[in-house]
Amino acid sequence: MQRRQKNKQEGENVLETSDGLLQYFLKIGNKLYENQNYGIGILVALGVLIGGFMYYRYLQEDKTKEAQKNMIQAVFYFEADSIAKALNGDGNNLGFVEIADEYSLTAPGNLANFYAGSCYMKMRDFSHAITYFDNFDSDDILIQARAYSLIGDCYMELGDYTNASDYYTKASEYKPNQGFSPTYYTKASLAYELNKDYVSASNCYKSIIEKFPDVPETSTAKKEKTRLDILANQ
Repeated sequence: MQRRQKNKQEGENVLETSDGLLQYFLKIGNKLYENQNYGIGILVALGVLIGGFMYYRYLQEDKTKEAQKNMIQAVFYFEADSIAKALNGDGNNLGFVEIADEYSLTAPGNLANFYAGSCYMKMRDFSHAITYFDNFDSDDILIQARAYSLIGDCYMELGDYTNASDYYTKASEYKPNQGFSPTYYTKASLAYELNKDYVSASNCYKSIIEKFPDVPETSTAKKEKTRLDILANQ
């Protein structure tokens, strides 16, 4: 039983990296070669698959380098508060919108979505900001939760308190931590309250009290929860 479980885990882990995947294909190729009954055709097909995979990886590495070069000028414009140029380019350099589209399968292209969303927020174009933030995807404990929270901010500006509370809750529950989760729970509570959902608003403060009892926000959370519980029972 333990041996089967170990083999299953190894099979799952090997696909997590491109090098692991290549080794996996090569191992299959060796087994097929040892057992000629599988046929030469399968070996040829496997060779084509490996070759295609290697070529794809080469193209992706090249695309990533191109995307990184294009990001430098766009980030410079963003930090200089030249939002239009950061977003759409300057005629010679690409902006975040084009980088996100043209290099969508690369890490810089993914990050360009976050920057593009931030640019649209600065321009108060909240619908477009939501689209780009939603296209962004990261395993980072801080930036992904931040993206969810910014989507919540956009929905708040649009007066859509239902979606705002949903995204604030997603932010607070993404890899929960005492540094940021209490802030996101507080935002979620405000959105719920504006939507007159006092029970859910109270539960947000309850989460702060129970999950993060030692943070400064806990004292305020207790007071706000009491107030919201009174509203919920009226």
